[in-house]
Amino acid sequence: MSPLISSLAFCIFLFVANVEAQKTYFQFKGVFICPKNFLWREIRLIEDDGSPSKNEEVSEWFSSYSFAPHKFEIKGEDYDDNGDYFEIQLLIRHTCTDDGRTLQYRYDVGEFEESWIVSTTHTRDLEIDILNKGDESFTDL
Repeated sequence: MSPLISSLAFCIFLFVANVEAQKTYFQFKGVFICPKNFLWREIRLIEDDGSPSKNEEVSEWFSSYSFAPHKFEIKGEDYDDNGDYFEIQLLIRHTCTDDGRTLQYRYDVGEFEESWIVSTTHTRDLEIDILNKGDESFTDL
């Protein structure tokens, strides 16, 4: 093999070996369906890989109160899923209950393709019914 071909093959190998996933951004907005006029909620985006030890936070917790309609907006980012898709969930802690309890509801936003070439922003408008949804055991991931 000639030195030129060897050098070219080595350069191609270095380029391919150094390809990394680009940053992926998530922007979700919408409304929580809740018949209450006043609501406390705390929300966070996570990337769900099937177990709390593998899950990743995509955003910090965002806590707020709202009057109906209960609109929300949340943004997050992630680099690499070690796969082809990000499995995004919205953790929602809320007081939209008949008895005033605080519940945590895990809402599956969907799968979003990971980009290896350019940074990507995934957006979605959501309507999420949260009345009495969730349970009283809380997790951060």
